Amino acid sequence: MERLHRIREEEEQRRKAELEHLQLEEEKRHEEEIKKLHEMTESERTEYLHRKEQEEEDRRREEEEEDRLQAELLDTEMALLQQHLAFKRGLLLQAGGLDKTQSISRPWIYSYFALLQILGQNPPKAETMTP
Repeated sequence: MERLHRIREEEEQRRKAELEHLQLEEEKRHEEEIKKLHEMTESERTEYLHRKEQEEEDRRREEEEEDRLQAELLDTEMALLQQHLAFKRGLLLQAGGLDKTQSISRPWIYSYFALLQILGQNPPKAETMTP
């Protein structure tokens, strides 16, 4: 327990140090940018600020597009998983029904198809369920 606690504390300290380092780098960049802006002429400064604003807007659009694509991908995956789950539930329901009504269990079904295979007969194609 102590070892786990120590490892967590070390990770937390590492994260704090990394965050501090990133903040210092950001502050340095900001100071350099301010210094650069003071050295520029008025027209250069407005052009630079306009370009920077445009880059920020483009970056924001790209992030929004990425988020939208991720959401679409997640929705698609969820739909496929739900279809798969519904199919599995249907199979379990059918297997349970066969077991209760006709005393046909999963091992019996397996041995039936194994026997068909041994005898060289092709088992009938299963019908696909449509939800």
